[in-house]
Amino acid sequence: MANIINEFVKNFSNSDKTKQKYKATPYKESDSKKADKYIKHCKLCNKCWERDRRNPKRSLHIYENFPTYGKEKEVCPPCKN
Repeated sequence: MANIINEFVKNFSNSDKTKQKYKATPYKESDSKKADKYIKHCKLCNKCWERDRRNPKRSLHIYENFPTYGKEKEVCPPCKN
């Protein structure tokens, strides 16, 4: 039984960690750039918001608990009215 476990560990573990390179997927990098581009921060209500990209004249998405760092500061449409 010990031989089977040792063989399993030998086949599935990599003792040379320098060969393993972990890269962030391009999707995650582009997703954060899109969030910084489209999501804005309203200083009046202190919420983040964005217009729906499929139907920008009708839909508005408001995020109450969202990081505001790096977001463009612009008053949201509900606060303008």
